[in-house]
Amino acid sequence: MQIMPFWVRLFGDGDVSKLFHLQTNLRFGCVISRHYVDREQGDLLIGLSRYSASRGQPPCPKAVLPARGKWVAA
Repeated sequence: MQIMPFWVRLFGDGDVSKLFHLQTNLRFGCVISRHYVDREQGDLLIGLSRYSASRGQPPCPKAVLPARGKWVAA
C-alpha cells in the first residue's frame, strides 16, 4: 500500500523503513482506510477517495469497490 511517511510519525515510532515490511505496511494501510471510512460515516466511496487523495473524483474507488464482493461474504 502507499503510506505517506507522516502516518508513521503520527501513529508509529517514526521509522519509515518499517513500511517495507509487508505486514506493517498492510496494517498501516488498513488502519488508515478504516479511519477515512469511519470519518465519512461508513461511506466507502468517499472514504476510499480520501485514502487515495482523490476526493470528489471516484475512478480509484470505483475500481476497488467491484472487487469487494470477492472478500465480503454474501
